[in-house]
Amino acid sequence: MCNNGTCTSVPTGQTPCSGAYRTLATDTSNCGACGNVCPARANASTTCSGGSCGFTCSTNFANCDGNATNGCETDTRTSTAHCGGCGRSCTGTCSGGVCTPACTAGTNLAPSATPSNSAGGSVSPYTAAQLNNGVTQAGNCSNWSWVTAGTSPSGAWFQYVWSTPQRIHSITIDTSATTATCHPAGRNLAGADVQWWNGSAWVTASVIRGQTNDWSYTFPTPITTTRLRLFNAHTSSVGQGSNPLIFEWYVYGCR
Repeated sequence: MCNNGTCTSVPTGQTPCSGAYRTLATDTSNCGACGNVCPARANASTTCSGGSCGFTCSTNFANCDGNATNGCETDTRTSTAHCGGCGRSCTGTCSGGVCTPACTAGTNLAPSATPSNSAGGSVSPYTAAQLNNGVTQAGNCSNWSWVTAGTSPSGAWFQYVWSTPQRIHSITIDTSATTATCHPAGRNLAGADVQWWNGSAWVTASVIRGQTNDWSYTFPTPITTTRLRLFNAHTSSVGQGSNPLIFEWYVYGCR
């Protein structure tokens, strides 16, 4: 090649292209032939190997449909059809490439938990053990668990602890109506903060207020924990207006 009036030989593996030497085997702007530019692809970087254009997907993206034209069209962090990689189907939620299986209410996990509560019921049949003994208000209207509290949140709590982590879908509280028939009115659990232990601190999932009878709460996303509590438990202002009670506290796992 003549370059600026000087005759030079072509280096091994290269080809003269418009006054410059190019390695056609790997040059993405001259791939396989001078001037052959490899096309850009979505979520990918272009490559030239052996004189043929290609592309490499960016981190967390993949070409799951096999179509080079649309590049790496799949975000494997969120795709339920390709969670964490092509073909890895997820029937639940895909987040960060990890599949969390779908969750519907299953078995009541409460019987396997150890119940406790803050200051309050300590004499049978009004102890924390009444929370998960399987005896409902309909079964025995005179047995319940209660805590010392008034009509506003003040730190009183009911709690469950499991020896191993439990994946939880929802809870249901069997309390009383504000117009009670088997105990003084105004002892219903009108509200509490639904909290779960994340391993180092309590997390508030929901703040429940203004309940006048039995109530339930479903976690928007299933949680996995060894501890669950109803914090800031309080009663309504009807009648007695103190010492909220629970006949049964159900905790439903996933199935």
